[in-house]
Amino acid sequence: MQKTVSCAGGNSTLSQFLVSAPNNDTVYNTFSQWVGSSQTAPDVMSFQLMELWTLMSAVADPAVEKRAPDVLNAYNWIVSLVAIPLPYLSN
Repeated sequence: MQKTVSCAGGNSTLSQFLVSAPNNDTVYNTFSQWVGSSQTAPDVMSFQLMELWTLMSAVADPAVEKRAPDVLNAYNWIVSLVAIPLPYLSN
């Protein structure tokens, strides 16, 4: 299984511990402390969006991977039913 763990902002000692030992028994307590510290020392945070069918294709379970094209087809079918307005351009 592939994991990416990162922390931005907050107490750097706590964030380094979270990144280096995300499966540690005290991770929830450390995470709670880090969240509290990130409110006083915020930093830029980012999110990544990935299509569900892409995520399903990367799973080790063949049953889930096999259904990824079905999810993509269902999404495309739903999107084809909805009239998506063109972007509004102002002068």
